[in-house]
Amino acid sequence: MTKEEGTRDGVKSMIKSLEVSLQQIEETERLQWELRKAYKVPYPVPFKYNLAATVMLYILFKQGMPYGGWILLAWLGWQICINGIYFMFQLYKKMPQIAQWKDKVNTNLEQLETNCIVPQKYWYSSAIQHFVKYVESGKAKTIEECIEIFEED
Repeated sequence: MTKEEGTRDGVKSMIKSLEVSLQQIEETERLQWELRKAYKVPYPVPFKYNLAATVMLYILFKQGMPYGGWILLAWLGWQICINGIYFMFQLYKKMPQIAQWKDKVNTNLEQLETNCIVPQKYWYSSAIQHFVKYVESGKAKTIEECIEIFEED
């Protein structure tokens, strides 16, 4: 085997390793996005309607409505209670899915720690995509060269 063939094989194996890492990183990023979305539960009554009702009750209270303060407090307490219960219920329904996502993210990160040839600082999809592009185009032959080019861009 000549030196050129060895270099070609090294480049091919580096590209393959980068592509495997890229797939794991993209999946991890997607799952982290899903996790962020899972914790954002829409409230049963939109905030703008709660705010409008609260402002109207406050105006009535200021105008001297009897028991207006109690009605206002009851409304706010009711909304806090209902929204809190609704949020917890929706989150409880998603917990098995959230646990699976977290396990998969942790598995991907462990695999990246053992198999990824790129430093952890560059574990995001756009950086790895650039590294693959640099190696395929021949701009770089090593990860260090990829990092230098990436830092310059």
